[in-house]
Amino acid sequence: MRRNRQVKIFIFIAMLAGLWGCTESADQQQALEHPADRQALALMLDGMERFSAGDFSEAITRFSRAIEKNPDPPTGYFYRALAFRRLNKWEEAVNDFRQALAKGLPQPWQSQAFLLQGDCLHRLGRWEEAIQVYTQALEQCRELYPIYEARGRLLLEKGLAWEAQEDFTQIIQAQPQDDGGYLLRAQARMDLGELDLALEDASRAIGLDSESADAFHIRGQIFSRMNKLDSALRDLSMAIRLRMREGASYNPRLADSYYQRGLVHQSVGDPSSAAADFRAAIASNPEHAAALAALAALRQHAQT
Repeated sequence: MRRNRQVKIFIFIAMLAGLWGCTESADQQQALEHPADRQALALMLDGMERFSAGDFSEAITRFSRAIEKNPDPPTGYFYRALAFRRLNKWEEAVNDFRQALAKGLPQPWQSQAFLLQGDCLHRLGRWEEAIQVYTQALEQCRELYPIYEARGRLLLEKGLAWEAQEDFTQIIQAQPQDDGGYLLRAQARMDLGELDLALEDASRAIGLDSESADAFHIRGQIFSRMNKLDSALRDLSMAIRLRMREGASYNPRLADSYYQRGLVHQSVGDPSSAAADFRAAIASNPEHAAALAALAALRQHAQT
């Protein structure tokens, strides 16, 4: 049993040599000759096993003890941050990701740490700090396209559509056959009122993936804003059909498509169909505030 555990530790060292700061085999051997280092590595292995089993609290305990034994490598901070994040302890995760990066966390873990640190800051409501973290990562490497997406989504959420579309353009230039960048840029351009360009992006996304409910949903919204209501009804109906395949009784995205189609039915003077769509939206998401308000307004209007 003891020998099996030693073998596991050797395998673990090989897998995480870069994280532990061991770049030469002699360094790895030297690490094993120090009791504190051996104990730290054993604790890291135990923590990883507990993390994999979903026991995040015990994993944190093991990673913390490993850090006490050897506080220099970034490994313990990085994996403890991952465990904190799984427990929704965003502040603790941010601090550990920051420590791991400060201690020279290498790629590809470095990119993941930047990305997840920004996500934790976003969840804490500190979106400006999150954007700073994403920007810092991109200053170090301009090809971290998941970080362009994360920063762009956050900018779009905060009403900075112009800056967001610049990030989404970076994704498109690097991955022109991926529909995701076109969808995101279509949303940004729609928010900017650049409807022709938004329509072009949404149509390109559909050309790349004709089963994309998101693409039909966004294009339906664009057609609605362009007052091309028949086209809007067609695309939103397609989005609904595609999202119904997901089969979940609680489906906020399906609710959004029903709500948007209900608005179009209102615009064409069909309150009965609009009400049916608003009810369907509420059935898919009982907390859909806009659909609840729209249905209440229709009922009030019918009584007057």
